[in-house]
Amino acid sequence: MLPRSLVFYQWHAEPMRAPFRPSEVATRLAAEAVGDPKFLVLKGKEVTTAVSVVDVGDDSRPTRLQLLALRTEDQHPTQWQPGGKIDILPVLAGHYPADVSHVTLWPDGIAGQDLHKNAPRPGRLSFFLRSKLAQYVSFEPLYNPDMFEKLLRMRGSLRSVEIGITRPDYSSRDAGILETFMPGAFGPKAPSLRVKVGIGRFRPKNEYLEQPLEDAAFEAAERAHDIVDTLIISGYDPQVGKIDTINLTKQRLKVEVDLPRDKAVPALPNADATFTELDKAHRSYVDQGTFARALRTQVFHDYE
Repeated sequence: MLPRSLVFYQWHAEPMRAPFRPSEVATRLAAEAVGDPKFLVLKGKEVTTAVSVVDVGDDSRPTRLQLLALRTEDQHPTQWQPGGKIDILPVLAGHYPADVSHVTLWPDGIAGQDLHKNAPRPGRLSFFLRSKLAQYVSFEPLYNPDMFEKLLRMRGSLRSVEIGITRPDYSSRDAGILETFMPGAFGPKAPSLRVKVGIGRFRPKNEYLEQPLEDAAFEAAERAHDIVDTLIISGYDPQVGKIDTINLTKQRLKVEVDLPRDKAVPALPNADATFTELDKAHRSYVDQGTFARALRTQVFHDYE
């Protein structure tokens, strides 16, 4: 069995763009692949991405995809044996080592994927569809609704923010919204950055971050999720009467599962079983009203 996190997002067309219809987009992608299988591969400056259609779906059934992070020839993994030397792991011509994630897009505006350490994130899917089919879609992460209540209580009383930023070329956001945290010395081409700003432990307990820093932290949580891979916020929670800490990356709406291995490729979970578990988790969250609560509370700028 393989452990996986089933993680959920809200998908929607980007502002001022045509409506996004997953089944129609998947149908177009599958048709293009019939004439030219290489159409499924997008080579970027730093990453190479592929998308394979498993089920196009329709207005009542989900669209199912495989999202692949590929390694080009200069990124092929190495191999080694005791007493030998490190060498390139042989790969057949036209083949790619790949990290795979299964992605489901439901007609109700929810998306889900099986997440693991090397899984490509939905930002790659956005970039792929934008580049290949001129389709513009964003994926907003969904968080535990209770976490938002705590964050709002901390509003105006933040003590520290730790933020980790990656800037792959598939990001659909402008990293300029994070310039408050980016030292100018790193420049706009820094591939990654981790910063922690806060009130020192010996400063007065009623001293909090200035408003621009706090606003930038909330903006990062709201808008920059595809270039932010760490966001830890601490602040005074009046309900508990002390400083508390929220790690947003651990507050994602997700389900932990163990999936059967694929018989032909044991390093991967069985695709049918993975999509079935995604459907079960989606149905459970719908029945519990969890998605509705998460969608109501996810937008940070709704608070007063």
